[in-house]
Amino acid sequence: MSLSTPISENILQGVWRRDWIEANGQRSDTTQVLWSQAGNLFVNIRIPPDRPDISRHSCLANLSESDLYLLRTAEGFAGHTTLEESVCTWHRETNWQGPPTDIDAGTLSFDDKGALIETGIHADYAERWQKIIDSPVTAIRFTANDLQGNLIVSDNHFAMGVGVPISGVDNTLGNNDSATPHAQFFRSEYVYGHWEGGNGIADLHTNPFCENTIVLTKLSGQYVWHSIDFHGNSATTTLQP
Repeated sequence: MSLSTPISENILQGVWRRDWIEANGQRSDTTQVLWSQAGNLFVNIRIPPDRPDISRHSCLANLSESDLYLLRTAEGFAGHTTLEESVCTWHRETNWQGPPTDIDAGTLSFDDKGALIETGIHADYAERWQKIIDSPVTAIRFTANDLQGNLIVSDNHFAMGVGVPISGVDNTLGNNDSATPHAQFFRSEYVYGHWEGGNGIADLHTNPFCENTIVLTKLSGQYVWHSIDFHGNSATTTLQP
């Protein structure tokens, strides 16, 4: 990909890792950010570097208030994209931080080293992305009880974002409201991981107690989600397209 490569939906397919973001005159490269795209469906997960030490605890409920709010600074969102020439808009159908206040749209182009540059339209920022996994990738949009989400799958990796649909969220109780109970907040999950046979192992997760555990299994063409709630209780849910 070069400066003259046109932006197309086909070009965007796969998994992208963010190198850095520039905003307000500052550049940051410490947050782990992965954007997975299949067709027009996407999952984005953003894990900051300063997470609390959970090694002496067994579940989220055992953490202090300050540690929980620190974990809540992570970001994750999922939905669909629209592309008009070089302008991509990420329509967030679920969002870790609650209903967004701005349109998430940027102009896309390639730099002279083949990296994808995203320049904000409704906010002043720039991000550089590197593709780490190419096609083929597939996606399903699913429901799980009152939650909905996207699952993006490649041969070796996967990304999943699941939460309360933004269309059904009371804007006065959005996740970005500090009064939202922690147990309610952590019902949403955003994860990026890899496959070991039919088991999907979490590499990054908005609930750090889920990392390095099985969060998905593939069974006869179906996917089963293995979740751990705020109090450490486990559950399995078959994802329904």
